[in-house]
Amino acid sequence: MRKQAYKWIVSPILIIIISMLLSAFVLYAWLDFARFSYTIDEINKREIDFLINKYVQQQPFYDLVYGDENAPIIIIAVLGSKSQSTEYFINNIFPSVKSEFIDTGKVKFVIKQHISVKDIQENGERFKYAQTIACVKKVKPSIYYEFYFDLQNNEIEDSLEKINVSNEKLEECIENQSFDEIREDMLDVELFGMRGIEPRFYIGFGENDYEIINGIPPYSTFRRAIKSYQIVIGE
Repeated sequence: MRKQAYKWIVSPILIIIISMLLSAFVLYAWLDFARFSYTIDEINKREIDFLINKYVQQQPFYDLVYGDENAPIIIIAVLGSKSQSTEYFINNIFPSVKSEFIDTGKVKFVIKQHISVKDIQENGERFKYAQTIACVKKVKPSIYYEFYFDLQNNEIEDSLEKINVSNEKLEECIENQSFDEIREDMLDVELFGMRGIEPRFYIGFGENDYEIINGIPPYSTFRRAIKSYQIVIGE
């Protein structure tokens, strides 16, 4: 009789716990969309892929790639603009990745911005860099990556001058941009536990099949991760 009573006591408790967890998830998702102004129309524009990436597969959403779009392996780099770690990666590790894997069509490369809620709320230098980068991506997507690489070693004005984007054109873009992409990058940082972790690299086939690397390890670590996926596809 005791066991039976215990069974009937535990079941309602489990139901309550499960209900609370589900309610918390729904509330969190609702607050997430409400806080960052994701309207129903915006969600519909991204279709189901956006929701699956964020809340089910928990993988970064991306569009513009550097290298061959048909390359079987992808590296998604979540980098903080003008940070020492980003500058080190771009100058010391990326050239080897580029020459061995990107230029040969084996890997495609994506940069997403490491930006937090705090960065946006404070409207500080990192957010201003993010706005500039997003605007260049919009007005000159064909040279977006070249601009990003150059920016890590130069001032904004100098990098903009090289691609013939005036301050007036930049300010006009910033005034008229909704910066949905920056909010998406910020959601990645918040949802995928990247606060205080910079940079982060996702290396793999996509579709939630990634090896995650935090920080800046030696090039041999990147090479080993890429090679492990090449073995899978027989390269």
